[in-house]
Amino acid sequence: MVVGEQAIPERQSPITKDADSSPAPRQTSVRQIEANRRNALHSTGPTTREGKQASRLNALTHGLRAKEVIIPGQEDPAEFEAILRELCEDWEPDGHTELHLVEQIGLAEWRLRRVRRAELGEIRKQMASSMASHVEAEIERTFKHFPERLPKILRESTAGLSYLWRAVEDALDELESEGEVSEVSIEDLEALFGTETESPTTKLRIWFVEEMPEENEEASDRDGEPTPTADNGEPDKKAAARKHLEMTLNDLDRQGRKLHKQERTDLEIARQRLSIPNDPELERIQRYETAIKRDMYRPSINSSVCSAGAGASRRRQP
Repeated sequence: MVVGEQAIPERQSPITKDADSSPAPRQTSVRQIEANRRNALHSTGPTTREGKQASRLNALTHGLRAKEVIIPGQEDPAEFEAILRELCEDWEPDGHTELHLVEQIGLAEWRLRRVRRAELGEIRKQMASSMASHVEAEIERTFKHFPERLPKILRESTAGLSYLWRAVEDALDELESEGEVSEVSIEDLEALFGTETESPTTKLRIWFVEEMPEENEEASDRDGEPTPTADNGEPDKKAAARKHLEMTLNDLDRQGRKLHKQERTDLEIARQRLSIPNDPELERIQRYETAIKRDMYRPSINSSVCSAGAGASRRRQP
């Protein structure tokens, strides 16, 4: 030990009673304590009512994160945050328990909104597929299993008339390019229009498949006008067939306008009947909604939130 230096006493460990070689704890000076107190006065947190409400929401954003609730691409996180913020303003929750209960109310409200959207989606789905799909399915079934019924089925809807329209236009295209309507095309038309006397295929078969009898050379068309003739005095089969097919298209157009009005009325009636989802989907939606409301309004939540509201009311009083 150097002479003149004051010896520093060794500290003993309270457990081993051995000498403790660790440095002594540094004591804070009076000046530092006062400085810390002054700094604390500048960081007291929000003091206004609006600031306190905003700070309450911090616990919500950390507890029930929007990314765990929002369906990506279909729901807006900002809308969900707005619901939570409004609930906080209504209930003014204090503490973790009340904040948790407000979260549960917000989540239940968000899920109930999904129920409404699901219900609307089911109704729109039913309406979109109610009429058109049924008619198309019936036509397809007739094509496959009951082709002899096609002439009747196709004339009962605008969807069916579209098949007839396309077939006549195909015959017109062939007439313009080839100068005649082939027997194969006539047979295709007969499969759709039938072989009755009023079928447009009757005259086509006479003109292009069978020999036209001499007594029919001056036969009239359906409008009472004589069959067109060529320069040599012979019947102009191409001109007659063109006029005949164009008149058939006009008849189909008139039938289509009448059917369209009737189908529009039928569709409106069907939509009124389909204003609620069908039984299986309706039952599923109702079960989901009931479960949400049961969680939302169960007694424990009700009583706790009411207590929170009562506390908020007391806090509002001067």
